[in-house]
Amino acid sequence: MQARKKYVLLGLCACSWLVLFYCGGGVQLRVLRLITRHRAEVLHPWPNWTDRAFLPRYAHLDELQTDPGTAESPRQRRQAWSTIYRDSRCRMETCFDFSRCRRRGREGFRVYIYPSEKGERVSESYRKILASISESRYYTSDPREACLFVLGIDTLDRDQLSGQFVPNMDERIRSYPSWNDGRNHLIFNLYSGTWPNYTEDLGFNVGQAILAKASLNTEYFRPGFDVSIPLFSKDHPQKGGGRGWLLRNTTPPRRKYLLMFKGKRYLTGIGSDTRNALHHIHNGKDIVSMTTCRHGKDWEKHKDARCDHDNLEYERRRRRASPSGSPSVRLTAPEGPNPQAAPFAGPSMGSSSQLKAVGPFRSSSSSFPPVLFFHVWRPLHQTWTSELTQRAGLLSDLQQRSPECGSKFYKWRKNISGRGGGDGGALLRLLRGWLQVNDPPHLLLQQINLEGPGQQVIRVTSRISREEEEEEEEEEEEDLFSSSCSRLDEEKLRSDPPPPVSAPLCVQAACIPVLLSNGWELPFSDVIQWNQAVVEGDERLLLQVPSTVRAVPNQRVLELRQRTQMLWDAYFSSVDKIVLTTLEIIKDRIFSHISRNKYMWNSLPGGLLVLPEFSTHLAHFPFYYLGLGISSGHEFTAVIHAVSPLVSQSQPIMKLLQVVSKSKYCSQIIILWNCEKPPPSRSKWPPMPVPLIVTEGRRKTTSRFLPHVAIETEAVLSLDEDTVLLTSEVNFAFLVWRSFPDRIVGYPPRSHFWDPLKQAWGYTSKWTNEYSMVLTGAAFYHRYYNFLFSHFLPQSLRALVDRTANCEDILMNFLVSAATHLPPVKVAQRKQYKEVLPPQGVNSAPWAHPEHFAQRQDCVNAFASWFGYMPLVHSQLRLDPVLFKDQVSVFRKRYKDLERA
Repeated sequence: MQARKKYVLLGLCACSWLVLFYCGGGVQLRVLRLITRHRAEVLHPWPNWTDRAFLPRYAHLDELQTDPGTAESPRQRRQAWSTIYRDSRCRMETCFDFSRCRRRGREGFRVYIYPSEKGERVSESYRKILASISESRYYTSDPREACLFVLGIDTLDRDQLSGQFVPNMDERIRSYPSWNDGRNHLIFNLYSGTWPNYTEDLGFNVGQAILAKASLNTEYFRPGFDVSIPLFSKDHPQKGGGRGWLLRNTTPPRRKYLLMFKGKRYLTGIGSDTRNALHHIHNGKDIVSMTTCRHGKDWEKHKDARCDHDNLEYERRRRRASPSGSPSVRLTAPEGPNPQAAPFAGPSMGSSSQLKAVGPFRSSSSSFPPVLFFHVWRPLHQTWTSELTQRAGLLSDLQQRSPECGSKFYKWRKNISGRGGGDGGALLRLLRGWLQVNDPPHLLLQQINLEGPGQQVIRVTSRISREEEEEEEEEEEEDLFSSSCSRLDEEKLRSDPPPPVSAPLCVQAACIPVLLSNGWELPFSDVIQWNQAVVEGDERLLLQVPSTVRAVPNQRVLELRQRTQMLWDAYFSSVDKIVLTTLEIIKDRIFSHISRNKYMWNSLPGGLLVLPEFSTHLAHFPFYYLGLGISSGHEFTAVIHAVSPLVSQSQPIMKLLQVVSKSKYCSQIIILWNCEKPPPSRSKWPPMPVPLIVTEGRRKTTSRFLPHVAIETEAVLSLDEDTVLLTSEVNFAFLVWRSFPDRIVGYPPRSHFWDPLKQAWGYTSKWTNEYSMVLTGAAFYHRYYNFLFSHFLPQSLRALVDRTANCEDILMNFLVSAATHLPPVKVAQRKQYKEVLPPQGVNSAPWAHPEHFAQRQDCVNAFASWFGYMPLVHSQLRLDPVLFKDQVSVFRKRYKDLERA
C-alpha cells in the first residue's frame, strides 16, 4: 500500500513539472523573443579603437551604419528564378527527348533553325551564331530530322534598356509548332537583367530548353543540362581568329609587373564591393591596380572620397609610355554590371607577358624616328640573293596576314642578318619595289652607311614629324594597354566594342587569369579543366591574393601559360568554335556511351578535332602517342589511286606494285579503282607477297581519303598510279613517319605565298628550300585523317574537290596543318626521275592539263576562306639518311640506292 502511494505521488509531481514547463516556458520564450527583437532594432555604434587611425578601412563608417537599401536577398532571388525557370531541376534524362536524336545513331544529331520573320532585327553576334550552325555538318533544313532546335529570334540581349531587346517573347516562342515547352530547344544568351542588380531574368519562360548562357551563376546553373559559354563582342571573328601570342617560352617566366588590374570601379550596384577593395593590394611596384570611377552617366552622384585620386592616377598611367615589362598574371575581379560576367568579356583574362614584343617601340635616340632597320653584313662567301628575296617577301606576307597592325608594323625595329657579298644594292632595290607596290603614305626609304667595314644600314623612316609621332605612339600605347590589360564590362561591349582581336584577348595573350568571382560557372566547365589554366581566389580573402600569386613556381607559370594558349586556339578564338563546342558538349551528353573523355578535351588539338565516332581509345589517335609514351605501328597499308584502265603489263602501276610489295613493312596493298571501265580480274595483276585488294572508288576524287574498313594499320601510304619510287625510299620514309605520326611525311613538296598584287593566296610548285605542303601522291599519314577528312570537313569543300577532280591533296594538307599547327615533313628523294609517257589510248595525267594549276590557285583561297585563316606552315626541314651524299664508301651507306640515277 505504501508503494502504491509512493508511485502516485511521483506521477503527480511529474505531471506538475510538465504542466509548469509547457505553460511557464512558453511565456519565457515569448518574453525572450520580444527582448531580442527590441534589441535588434537598436543600432550600436562601432567601438572607438585607440589605434583606429592606423587601421586601413574597407568602407566608411557612414556606409556601414546606413540601411543597405532595396538590394534583393538570396531568398528573393531564388523566388524570382523559380518563377522564370519553372523547370529549374531539369536534367537530360527528365527534360530531353532522346528518341529524336537516336534514329540514325550519332548521325541523327541534327540542328534546325527556325526561320526569321520578315523585318526581324538580328544582332551581329546572333547572326554569326546562326551562320555557324547553318554552315556546320549538323545543320538540317527539315524539322522532322532535327534533334535540336534553335530560335530564329535574337535572344542574346535580354536587357530591357538595350536597343536589341525583343519584346513579347513568350507569345512568339509559343507559336512555334515544335516548341513543346522548350524540350529539345537550345537558347543562346549573353546579357540578362538590367541595371543595377542584373538578375537572371530573361523576360520569358525558357521551360525545358537548354540554356547556353554567358555569366551563369552556379546557384541557378543546371548541371549536365545548361552550358556556360564565354562572353564575346560583336566584333569577335566568325572563323579562324588570331593565334596565341606565346611564341616562345622564357625562363624564368617573370616580368616587371606580377599582378595587374585595370578597369572601372563600380560605385554602386552589383559587383562593386570587390572592386572597391582592390586598392588594398596595390603597391605601385609589381602589383598595380588602376581603376576609375567614370562609369555611367550619373557616376558623380555616387562619388566617394577616393574617386578624384583614382581618376587622376588612372589618367596619368594611361598616358605614360608603355612599360618595359608586362605582368605575368592578371587579376580578374567580379565584372560589372553582371557580378559573374565571363572573363571573356573583351580581353578577359589578364595582361600578356608577350605585350612587349608587339607594343610600340620608342627609340632612345631623338635624331630619327623609331622605324624599321635592316642590318646587312658582308660575309666572305656564298650569295644571299635567295635569302634576301625571302626576307623581302616576308614583309608583304606579314603585312597581309596582320592588316590590323597597319603602320605599327613598319615602326618596329627589326634586325635581319643576310649572307653574301655585294653592297646592299639588291636589298635596297627590293625594298624600294616593295614600297612602290604597297605604297604606304607615311614611309620613306633611305640608305645610310655606317662606320665599320662591309656594314650597311638600310632604313625605312617615317615622314611624319617627331611631335606627331609621339602623339600617335601615345594613342597606340593607350589603345594597346586598355584593350589588352583591362577587362571590358558588358556595357562597354554594347556601346563601344573593342577591335576584333581583343575579344578574349587576355587568354590569347598567354596571361594567367586570377579569378575573383564567387559563384560563377566558368565557360564550358563540363569539359574544360580550368584548374590547369587559372588561379582561382576568393573575394572574401582578397588580401591573400598577392601571397598566393607569389607562391606559384616558375614551372607552374609556364604550364598555366601554355594551357591558356591551348584553350584559346581550341575553343575561344572564333564564334564558330564557341558554337561548335556547345553543340559537341550536348552531343556527348546524348550519346554518352560514345563520347570524349576529359583528356581529349584538355589536350591538343582539342575536342573539336577528336571525333569519338572513330574511337574512344586514346591510343588510336596520332596526337597522344608522345604523351602516353606509346609508339606507332610497325606496318603500313599502301593505297594506290588508279584512274587509268589496265591495258599493258608495262604500265607504271605494275612496277609500283612490285616496288611497294617488296617492303618489309608493307602489310597489304589496296587499289582504289576510280576508272570508268570496270576493274580487271585478279589474274591480271602480278603475284605479290602481300594481300592485294581492289575496291571501287565511286568515281570521286575524295574517295581516295575514305575511311576504308580494309585499312587496319595506323600508317597509310597514299600513292598515285604513276608514282616512281624505290623500295629503299619507301622504307626510309616509313621510318621517318614513325617519328612524326601526326604529320604528313612524303616526297613532292609544294608551297603557298601571299600575292600582294592580287590580294590573294598563291600556289607554287617551284623547287626551293621552303615548302608548306607535301602532296599525297607519295606520302605517309595516319589513317585517322581519312576519317577526319570525310566527317569533319563540310560537304561544300568535298564537292568542290569532286567537281574539279583536283585539290584533294591540298585539302588534306590544310586539314592536318589545322589540327597540328605543324608543317609536313619532306624526306630525301631522287631527282633523276624519268617521265613515263602514257600508253596509247590512255588519257594524260591530270597535272598536264592547262587548267590544273589555275584550279589549284582557286582551291587554296577557297580552303583558306573556310578555315578563316591560313593553316599551312612553312618549313625548311628535309630529313636525309645518315651519310646521304657524303663522300664516303657506298658500302657504309644503308640507303645507297637513293643516290643512284
